[in-house]
Amino acid sequence: MSNAYKPKIQLRPHRVFKTIFGKSVIYFPALSNIKRAKEIILTKEFSELILERYKSENKKLDDEFNLGLKDFGYYQ
Repeated sequence: MSNAYKPKIQLRPHRVFKTIFGKSVIYFPALSNIKRAKEIILTKEFSELILERYKSENKKLDDEFNLGLKDFGYYQ
């Protein structure tokens, strides 16, 4: 893959970084090259923590749009 298509950061001011470090652009590997887990394991404790954090917003959504989120355990 040529550098033209790689994600990059252009350092500013260009001349200062070019003079000091010899380059003013930092290239990153393509996101598709990053290895990712094929599965996310959600523990019961983590699930409860997420539901607790979003409880008030889930209730607001349910009240506004009548989604039946309480029936699915999104809030008590």
